[in-house]
Amino acid sequence: MSNEFINPFSDALKNQVETTTNHMSFEDQCGYYGALKCGVKNNAVALAANIAQPTVSYLRAAGERRGGQIHYARVAREYAGLGHNAFIHKYVTPLIRERCLNARHDIIHGLAKPRASTFVKPRKSGLVGRHILRPRSSYESETWTIEINQRPEGYVYLIVGSPMSGEIRREHAQVFGPFDQARDALRDAKDKLTPED
Repeated sequence: MSNEFINPFSDALKNQVETTTNHMSFEDQCGYYGALKCGVKNNAVALAANIAQPTVSYLRAAGERRGGQIHYARVAREYAGLGHNAFIHKYVTPLIRERCLNARHDIIHGLAKPRASTFVKPRKSGLVGRHILRPRSSYESETWTIEINQRPEGYVYLIVGSPMSGEIRREHAQVFGPFDQARDALRDAKDKLTPED
């Protein structure tokens, strides 16, 4: 019997290509940096490249010190070495241009928005937590209890207490949302559960 270790991945690993933690290739990084240098907005680049907006902010500031680190230094060196016109000509390909223009169009017309960051937490709202919704009309007398929570995709609310069933276990509560802001979640809950006269 041989003393060699068995590795079922050995064949696949022989031809492995080195990758970085960022899913964009160097050429894509340069192409989207060039788009930013030409005036394309951060949200359009984020949507076109399928990256979070904070990542685009780091790309826009390539070569600058942000948060104690210099991000995309190689991109900044390439830009400085080639000069603006040569850099744009080399890296802003028709595909990058088309993606950015399509993303801009989709954002303007409300068809899409860039994905939310999973790394940067939005500012916590003071409205997160439980709320008792009292009747706002003369024909209602019941109160509802909702809970507003913050999730990566936005704010949601759960109905955790109703006039008919009393307290509802969180795992059985119906979830509504997501909403961009906690106040929008609260307004929606009030409009649905305690409508005005």
